[in-house]
Amino acid sequence: MNLPTTQLYDLDTDPKESNNLHTKHPEIVEQLTAVFRKFVENGRSTPGPKQANHHGTHWETIPWPN
Repeated sequence: MNLPTTQLYDLDTDPKESNNLHTKHPEIVEQLTAVFRKFVENGRSTPGPKQANHHGTHWETIPWPN
């Protein structure tokens, strides 16, 4: 499957995910990427101590800061 790396859809108006909004709303992409990055770094999405992440903390498909 050849999908774009970054995808953002309004599922209320576009349930078939036909209109990728990532270029129109880069601020939302940035916010969601930061949240997801934190989940990966902490090994969890719930409150509590950090946990080991069995895939490591650097995933190639997540834009990481240089």
